[in-house]
Amino acid sequence: MSGLSIPQISRIECGKSDFRMQALVGICNALQITADLLLYDVIDTAARPQFERDLARIVDDCSDAELRAIVDLAAAAKDILRRNFAPPADD
Repeated sequence: MSGLSIPQISRIECGKSDFRMQALVGICNALQITADLLLYDVIDTAARPQFERDLARIVDDCSDAELRAIVDLAAAAKDILRRNFAPPADD
């Protein structure tokens, strides 16, 4: 479905092969997900302060009602992410 052969996918998964943007798009399309979701675990935790600054900038000029709505949306999004995209438990 991705347009890649099984050996190609295996080499990518094992880190034995680089791949082009076209391969990433094919994998994402086959999985019906976006690239950011696929690459999420690759994001360096050092980026967290920048994410926090971005969020603060987004809500800086919000009214109380807008801020409440954004907090509610963020809480719902967090819940969905944790329920649907939680890493597997270590056995």
